Amino acid sequence: MRWIVIRNPLKSERVQKTDLKLWLSAVRALSRLKADKAAIRLINKALAQHPNQPDLYFEAGRVYLRQGQFDKSVWHFKKANPALEPSNFVSWLEELVNEQNEGIVADRGSVLCALSIWYLQTGDPNRALKYLSPPYLHRSFPGALNIKGLCLLALGRYTQAQQAFEVAAQIGGGSEILYNAGIACLKLKQYDRALKYFEQAQQRGLAGSDLMNNKGFSLYYLNRLEEAALCYEMALNLAPKDQVILGNLAACCEKQGRLTEALDHYREAIRLDPFDPALRNNFALCLQSAGRYSEALQQHDRTLELDSDLSYICNRAICLYRMGETDEALAVYDELLSANPTESSVWGLRAELLMSLGRTTDATESLNRSLGLTG
Repeated sequence: MRWIVIRNPLKSERVQKTDLKLWLSAVRALSRLKADKAAIRLINKALAQHPNQPDLYFEAGRVYLRQGQFDKSVWHFKKANPALEPSNFVSWLEELVNEQNEGIVADRGSVLCALSIWYLQTGDPNRALKYLSPPYLHRSFPGALNIKGLCLLALGRYTQAQQAFEVAAQIGGGSEILYNAGIACLKLKQYDRALKYFEQAQQRGLAGSDLMNNKGFSLYYLNRLEEAALCYEMALNLAPKDQVILGNLAACCEKQGRLTEALDHYREAIRLDPFDPALRNNFALCLQSAGRYSEALQQHDRTLELDSDLSYICNRAICLYRMGETDEALAVYDELLSANPTESSVWGLRAELLMSLGRTTDATESLNRSLGLTG
C-alpha cells in the first residue's frame, strides 16, 4: 500500500512568503555592509525561486545605483515598478534627490555618489564635485572621497586631491584609493611618497600593468633604475602592446646606457603608435646619444610634422649643432626669438652655442637675456 501525502497549499504559500522575507533580510544586511557582490549573488538566487518580486528588483537597483551602474540600476527599478518611465534616468535621480523623495532618501548618499561618478565620467568634474559636498558623505562613504579626489585630479588641483585620497585611505578605503593617492603624489613630483602608496596598494592585493608602470615611473625618478626597469618589464608582460610602457622602458634603458635595447623598444613603441610625437622625440634623442645624428635628424623632422612644440624644435636645433651645422642651428634659435623675444630657454641655448663658437660677447648678451637682465 502506498501512502500519498497531500500538502496543504496555504501552508506552502505561507512558507514561501517567509522564505522571501529571509532572502530580503539577508540581502539588506549585505547591502548595509556594502558587500555589493555578495548581495547581487544572493538576489539572483532569490529571483530564481521568487521571480517577479518587486522588492528583490528594488534592492538590486539600489546596489547597482551605489556602484554607479545606471543601466542596470534603471532596469531593475523598472522591473520593481513597471509604471516607472524616466526619459532620462540621471535627470530623474536629480529630481528625486532635490525633492527629498521618500523612496530614495535612504539611498541619498548612494545617489549622490552615483551622480558624481556619472558627471566625472562624462567630463564635467566641476558638476561632479557639487554632489560630493555634504560632510556626511565623507564619513559614511570612503568611495565619495575617492571620487572627490578623482575630480580634483581632473581639475589639476593635485594637493587637494592627495588630501582627499589620504583621508579616504585612513577611514577604510581600499587598494584603489591608495593607488590614486600615489598618482596624486606623482603629479606633485613626490616620487618617494608615491612609491610607498603603490607598494601599500600591492600589499592589499592590487595588481596590473598600470600599477607596475607607475611604480616604475616613481623608481625611475628616484634613480633606482634597475628596479624601475624590472617594473616596466613586468608591466609589459601584462600589457605587451602598450606603447607607453614600451616608451618608459626604453627611456630607462637609455639612462642606464643600454642604448641598443632602448632603440629596439622605441622602434616597437612607434610601430604600435606612429603618430605619438613624444615617442618620436625620445627616439630621436636616443639616436643622438648613440651618435647617429643623421637618423636622429630624420626623426626630429617627423616629430615636428606631428607637433611643433617648442621643446621639439629646440631638440632638433641641438641635433644640428652636434652634427656641426652651427649656422643652421643658430638660425633656428634666431627665428624662434624673432617670434617670441622673451623665451628665456631659447636665449640660454643660443648662449651655449655662441660660447662654443668663441663668440663670448654675443654669448654673454644672450645669457643675460635668458636671465632677464639688460646688460
